[in-house]
Amino acid sequence: MKSWSLNMRDGTDSINFDFETGSSKVLASKINSFLNVCSNVTGEPEEDVSIADELYCIRAGIEGKIASVFSAGNDPSEEERLTDILHAVNEVINYVESEL
Repeated sequence: MKSWSLNMRDGTDSINFDFETGSSKVLASKINSFLNVCSNVTGEPEEDVSIADELYCIRAGIEGKIASVFSAGNDPSEEERLTDILHAVNEVINYVESEL
């Protein structure tokens, strides 16, 4: 099992994916997810991208971090914190979608 850390910083924005895997398939999937999130954060805003789409991107990043923390299985307080954050983001997405 190897520990991996993918990081990107653009001005004040940053994205971090930390995870452990020995599987090349999992690594490829994580890298693709990371690059997808990075392009959504740093790319030029497109007219057809809604705030809900941006929130989905944020949720995907949180879900990636949760998967990493849960797979490590040694930090219950971080698991709880990230789960609370994910719940809050889901509430924001639901609110935004109901107002659009």
